[in-house]
Amino acid sequence: MDRRSFLGFGGSLLGLSSLARFRFGAFPDIGTSGQPPSVDSPPRPPHLLHLPATLQANAFASATGDDARYHALVYEGGGAADKSLLTTPRSDTGVARELRAAGARDGGGVPMSAWTLRRLPLVRAPDRRVEGSPLAIYVEWDGWSAPRELSSLLRDPGGRGSEFRFGGNEEHNDRWESGCIVCLFSCPGGVISNARYSIRDHVRGATRFSPAPDLPPDGTEVTVTLELLRGSQG
Repeated sequence: MDRRSFLGFGGSLLGLSSLARFRFGAFPDIGTSGQPPSVDSPPRPPHLLHLPATLQANAFASATGDDARYHALVYEGGGAADKSLLTTPRSDTGVARELRAAGARDGGGVPMSAWTLRRLPLVRAPDRRVEGSPLAIYVEWDGWSAPRELSSLLRDPGGRGSEFRFGGNEEHNDRWESGCIVCLFSCPGGVISNARYSIRDHVRGATRFSPAPDLPPDGTEVTVTLELLRGSQG
């Protein structure tokens, strides 16, 4: 083989080698399909909804009746405002609308029968728990070093903690008009509910929360932050 033939043969081998490496993905920037890898879109930042609110721990602690000591945040024009730990000028329907627009899903909500049939032991509806998009809830005020989780503002009689989820429940507003935005058990009336407790638990007395001892005075203006957690947005 003369020099010219040798160089031609070597060039052919190099070309075949390059083609094989291209076909089977040997190059780091090309996938096995022969197409450049897709570039993932950057993660969507968490959706934060800030609500002005007023603390009224004494009203919460002294409330009586079957609908007492489980309303954490209520629209100030709602029927449960005088029993809530916190009240806000933002309406429950408006908060639900904004969370839905941000991608919150209600997971089917909690049926009204969960409340109306709550004292019947063999009925399953009162055992239902909210299953919508998860949220984190924080409260902050002047004079405190950092935002606090809502659950830290309360003594939990059942010891199960809090797992806040979106329920929506706008279809039940005309039944109660409570204005409830955050409920401490899975309720058909709250925009957001605590999935750790059901209405059955409430009937058994496990949801009679009380204020933590280190809260600021009643009338303190606070900011409540609702965070729709990443991955829960549609």
